[in-house]
Amino acid sequence: MFTLGLQKGNWVVLRNDPVGERGCGVLVMGLKQLGVRVEVEDNGLYGTPGWFPQVDRWIIWYHQNSKFNYGALRPRQDMLIYRGDDIVGFLEETDKLEVLRAIITEDRKEVWDLVRTREVRVYEKKGDLDAI
Repeated sequence: MFTLGLQKGNWVVLRNDPVGERGCGVLVMGLKQLGVRVEVEDNGLYGTPGWFPQVDRWIIWYHQNSKFNYGALRPRQDMLIYRGDDIVGFLEETDKLEVLRAIITEDRKEVWDLVRTREVRVYEKKGDLDAI
């Protein structure tokens, strides 16, 4: 374990839609057995995997017709992120979810009236989002 530079309690982040990759669940379970904390960032296009509860934190990018079960996301632990033009639709669609939501926008001031009474984080888009 130490040859990989991992220590018990360290975080490992799996990005670029790992849910669709074969063997990802086995990797997550192996990391958990080593005592490592796991965060997964995914587009949610493949649905909610059976190994969902093994992951310490999920970061899911919202898509209206996603196969991922957004209701499975855990409050104050996981995050659902939206980047798009229909912010009102996103907020209405996800208002009943007890998950931390985030919006990426060009100008925070434009969405202030929409989010001020909701528990929603707002991030300003700076440069290329694909670099995030």
